[in-house]
Amino acid sequence: MFPPDSSIHIGDGGNTSLFNAFFTSYTKPRTSLGLFEFGHLGIGIPYAIGAKVANPDKDVYVIVGDGAAGFNFMEMVTAAREKIKITVMVHAEESWCMEEIGQLMEFGDPSNLVGCQQYPIRWDKVAEGLGCYSEYVEKIEDLEDAIRRAKESELPAVVCVKTDKQSNLIPPGAEQFEQVYTGVPEEEG
Repeated sequence: MFPPDSSIHIGDGGNTSLFNAFFTSYTKPRTSLGLFEFGHLGIGIPYAIGAKVANPDKDVYVIVGDGAAGFNFMEMVTAAREKIKITVMVHAEESWCMEEIGQLMEFGDPSNLVGCQQYPIRWDKVAEGLGCYSEYVEKIEDLEDAIRRAKESELPAVVCVKTDKQSNLIPPGAEQFEQVYTGVPEEEG
């Protein structure tokens, strides 16, 4: 089961964090961190470092979208330098998916998208250059073993997961998501 019951788990990003919140089960208090009410792009890695320093006996995991990772990824240097063992999984779909779906819902025509495409970044290679353990995963069947190896490493770890952009465009609870973007009121009961 992921995450383990006693671990601390941080979600970071747009649609990636919505999927994460929807599909991750938490059974103990203080095992999920985030700044969900105010938007939270880029808080994952710094939160994880703080959580690990405050709870050295617990495993700390971050699931982050590639856009959000770009905000504070260099904090992996802090984790490596200070020997703070965290495990970061970056979903690399090369798009600001939450922005893309919002623009598609507003404008309809994909040729009108502005600023949604990201440059493909191999976050595992960046992490390796920063002194961290790293892996790249393209197939779901390889993910569990990659996470296990990352956790077992003595170094802070990054698993870059090639994620399908189309699958990440519409998060669970899409009806409520559309209402946020379009302002369509909920049906009165």
